[in-house]
Amino acid sequence: MNVLLLIDTLNRGGAETHLLTLAEQLCRNGVTVTVASCGGTLEYSLAQTGATTLHFTAPLRAAGVLPNARWLRRLLRTQHVDIIHAHTRRTALLCRLATLRPLPLPPSAAPLASTYRRRGLRRALQPLRVVTAHAKFAPRCRSLSFWGDATVAVSEDIRAHLQTAFALPAQRATVIPNGIDLALFRPSSQPHDPTTLRLTFASRLDADCSMVAEQLLSLAPRLAAACRERGARLQLTILGGGDRLERLRALAAQIEARADVPRVLLPGGVDDPWCCFSQSDVFVGVSRAALEALACGCTVVLAGNEGYGGVLHPQDFFRHAKTNFCCRNLPPPTEEKLLAALCALMDQPASQKETERATLRALVEQHCSAEQMGARTLALYRAQLRQRRRLCVAVVGYFGRGNLGDQAILRQLRRRFQNAEVPSSLAAATPRSRLPSTADPPLRLQLCVLSAQHKKESTPTVEGLPALPRGSLWRRLMLLCRADALLLGGGTLLQNASRHGNRSLLYYLSLLLLARLCGCPASLRANGVGPLRGAWARALTGFALRGAADISLRESASAHLLRRCGIPTSRLSLCPDPVLDTQAEDAAITLRRLASVGLDRHTRYLCIIPRPIDSAQQTALISLARAAAEAQGLTCLLLPLSPQEDGDVCRSLARVLGAKILCCPDEQAAAGVLRRAAAVLSLRLHGLILARGGSADLTALAIPSTAPKLRSFVQEYGGTYREL
Repeated sequence: MNVLLLIDTLNRGGAETHLLTLAEQLCRNGVTVTVASCGGTLEYSLAQTGATTLHFTAPLRAAGVLPNARWLRRLLRTQHVDIIHAHTRRTALLCRLATLRPLPLPPSAAPLASTYRRRGLRRALQPLRVVTAHAKFAPRCRSLSFWGDATVAVSEDIRAHLQTAFALPAQRATVIPNGIDLALFRPSSQPHDPTTLRLTFASRLDADCSMVAEQLLSLAPRLAAACRERGARLQLTILGGGDRLERLRALAAQIEARADVPRVLLPGGVDDPWCCFSQSDVFVGVSRAALEALACGCTVVLAGNEGYGGVLHPQDFFRHAKTNFCCRNLPPPTEEKLLAALCALMDQPASQKETERATLRALVEQHCSAEQMGARTLALYRAQLRQRRRLCVAVVGYFGRGNLGDQAILRQLRRRFQNAEVPSSLAAATPRSRLPSTADPPLRLQLCVLSAQHKKESTPTVEGLPALPRGSLWRRLMLLCRADALLLGGGTLLQNASRHGNRSLLYYLSLLLLARLCGCPASLRANGVGPLRGAWARALTGFALRGAADISLRESASAHLLRRCGIPTSRLSLCPDPVLDTQAEDAAITLRRLASVGLDRHTRYLCIIPRPIDSAQQTALISLARAAAEAQGLTCLLLPLSPQEDGDVCRSLARVLGAKILCCPDEQAAAGVLRRAAAVLSLRLHGLILARGGSADLTALAIPSTAPKLRSFVQEYGGTYREL
């Protein structure tokens, strides 16, 4: 997985430290990380994590956004970036501008371009855009705010703010708290001097973050006096850089001029804050710095420009975690509140303070560790990629009518393709090649079925797959406009010799032609073709199939017919019927199924698989069945593969032959019954296929519409062929 992290600068701050920690954790998990920014003091630390650092072409001001957007788009075109993760509003806008137009397909996707819609491939392979919100933002620039395909909020109140102020859908926002590197931020092994109160404040020293620092400087004389009353001395350290640093240094110099006030340290921004935190007794501040101080074993007083939370106790941890320990919506801090809290801490027993510090560090380790933040972010990446990296394949066939053979084809297609990695060909029995991808997870398929539904039924799924009614022209057109490929999934679909006549042939040919008009590539998998009656039928079939991406046929007779229709031999391939892979159900279950119709384990039976036929053909079938049953002493058993279509003929045959009727729920059950039969008379191809592998004598009984496929099966796999 290749991740690009975007941020304005790499100077020390909460968002920058968050990005540094995230980059380190992603690199440890085997992710390739690149960071783009305007540079800063954290570049060296970032290089130690294994991440690559790039610099924008211009400073991230208003005038530099467009040049940087062009630079970022060129970068995305040359490198296969799976995820762009922006950590500020400005870089999020930059990401949006760079991806306004879909990026071109990578060279590795070229083998897929003929089988799947190019627009769908570009959509599925576009970089995932993730934006992290580290604070609340004013909605006045709402039109320029971009929150990506997925948004990360570092606290619950920020997520709620994004939903109310920016109308961000709830399902797009995920809370992932700040992560602290506990190996770096840890308590000092050296004991603290009980005669010194080491007080530390850390934050950006800008106008919106420095109020508490000024209050601490003003309090320094009174704090020093309170310490002397308790036999201790004060050591005050203020960490951070910003616009107010020099002003605070001047104020500190004025305070230090008094003889009774110790020196105040203002070193500015430091690269090793963990050293200061681990040597401190009390930390005053908010947000990520407060978590880092907790990890170092400090007692924390939550106070910042947004509010005052007081001394942080274990029972208050989760309440303040909802605001990222920033005290939002709380009363503002005052010098009196700070003085009272610090004096109370000095009076608190040492054993109680140590117990609370250990408990708070354990809570940080349990809920806010860097490893957890990295794992949650990586899980978000993978979940979003899994949702995005899907190609929709519309599957067409004689599905939804209860025909066991056709439903078996659909179940085999579902097992083979649903959620499978995208093959370069939908027609081949095994994929010839796959898309070489560095992403995790890879590109996968999502099937949608055109199903034959009755008017009074409303079935949203067929065999666990989303389904649309095949009779609605509008639904068919919309599906072909959205789908990335069309798959004729098996069976003898392209023929006009059945009882449906030309309607069936024209229906499937119209789907192929509509798919070509909609730009949706079509493939045939293990299809049978024919008979095609009439020169116009052969000409129209050839015209419709010339635009197909792949043509895979079930038997050589269909290939010969398509060559007569003008399809070159190089475009045709043979693929066995997917139902040939069916395994029979357990023998004990089959015996119980046979016992339900009065056949025990010792009864030898002739299994008849009918289909709708005329009276003359029915008379011929009865004669053949009687002769076969009397010659071998067999009991007749009728096994309809399509109960809705075969019900009338089954009842008629049962009256004349005295046969039992057994309906099976699926192809495994039918295979179990057929493979235990002494003989099989089948008018349906899938009856012969399911019976193959048993010890039964197979006889294919053909009518004109089924003669080619039954003859081809007998020639390929053996058995007896007869025409009714």
